[in-house]
Amino acid sequence: MSAKTASNLVDDRVAAALANAPIDSRPESDEERRKVAEARASLARGDRTYSQDEIEAMLEEWRVLGRPPTREERDALLERRAKMVDEPAR
Repeated sequence: MSAKTASNLVDDRVAAALANAPIDSRPESDEERRKVAEARASLARGDRTYSQDEIEAMLEEWRVLGRPPTREERDALLERRAKMVDEPAR
């Protein structure tokens, strides 16, 4: 068996192990089930969700302000970020 074939075999075994691995080896707790149900209900209602970038921006704003931003400050921050994304770079 060539080194390349052996490497592919190992890669295939690792890929298969990862593909067949459970998402989490621990049983889901009652609290986790409740939180998942809350999150799904929130999405079903159309509640606002935040991207990782938006969360990081809010945390940075919190760090700069030394406190959590108010709802108005948060909304203004998200509007500024949305404009930055929508406007093409010059």
